[in-house]
Amino acid sequence: MTGAPPGDAGAGGSRWKALALMVGLVVLVDAVAIAIYFVAGIGRAGTGVQLLFSVVWTVVTLAVVVWGLRRVRPFRARVR
Repeated sequence: MTGAPPGDAGAGGSRWKALALMVGLVVLVDAVAIAIYFVAGIGRAGTGVQLLFSVVWTVVTLAVVVWGLRRVRPFRARVR
């Protein structure tokens, strides 16, 4: 037993590694964004700066998720 969840037969755990990588990168992006928010004082900045920060944070998070899902999808297609 490899410790991989059921249904992962034949994928060698790669699907779960790709999923864990995606989740880890999203957490990293969030941690960096939150650190920048507090260090740069975005909370005290004008509304336009706060909006721009939020949009950039959302776009970067979306890019990481789309990239991660592209890595996970081929494994999912093989299971079906």
